[in-house]
Amino acid sequence: MVHLLNIILAVFPPPMVALESGDTVTIVGGTSAERMQHFPWFEAGLRAAYPETELHVRNFGWSADEFGLQPRPYKFAGMDAHLDRVSTDVLIAWFGMSESFAGDDGLIAFEQNLNTW
Repeated sequence: MVHLLNIILAVFPPPMVALESGDTVTIVGGTSAERMQHFPWFEAGLRAAYPETELHVRNFGWSADEFGLQPRPYKFAGMDAHLDRVSTDVLIAWFGMSESFAGDDGLIAFEQNLNTW
């Protein structure tokens, strides 16, 4: 994951990813995002890239989530409610793995769901 952050920062150098002290960075997405709760290399890399910045990182990844499909238990608050509750400043959407199993035929639906989301 640290290598992934280095790639992201190479493509989007810090001036384009402007993080300020006190920002809450929230990660949403499918299984890859959810697993980062157990293996926090991305968060460690993020903190190393911005050592003087006090960041709050929250991870709302949920296994098998897709842009267009996020089933939750009955009366579970929607994603917007959770993002508001933690005062999200920067949102990282980590989707695509589950959707990739649809192959080329799923690209149109993925794009539509991404634009709708």
